[in-house]
Amino acid sequence: MTNQVLERLQQGNFKDLAGTNLHVKVPLTRAFINWNAQQSLPDKIESVKVKSIQGRIIVLQVETTIPLVPVFDITLELYENLSLPQLKLKLKIIAGLGWIARSVVDTLLPDGMDIEGKVLTINLFHFIFKNKKYRTIAHKITSARWIGGQDKVFLEFELQL
Repeated sequence: MTNQVLERLQQGNFKDLAGTNLHVKVPLTRAFINWNAQQSLPDKIESVKVKSIQGRIIVLQVETTIPLVPVFDITLELYENLSLPQLKLKLKIIAGLGWIARSVVDTLLPDGMDIEGKVLTINLFHFIFKNKKYRTIAHKITSARWIGGQDKVFLEFELQL
């Protein structure tokens, strides 16, 4: 029933809800983030797993398919909160990747991610709204932020329909 209502509203570009303001806080657990990461990995990266989340600090464990490259950890700190309209999240690499490794990893990153210096940029719009049928609602987001927690993070959105 809920899906049918949402599909009908979406077909009308949410005009029936014009003037509605929504505040949405979506919890993202480590398991959910890990599952989503696996869906976008390039061939040379076997796995990326969130080892821990402590407020603004995230530790990732990366395993590649490149011979002689051991499993390694990358520690990231929230550098710049979500920016609109593309929902770009910027994380500063504070441990785990030297200059040479960063340039190699940058070539392996999937579309929607890039490294410039010590800053990893993740275009959440690209990953969350890959399915075109949900993109119309993405353009109605008026504010967004990432809130770090204990073993999970929250994406908080304000939408105006």
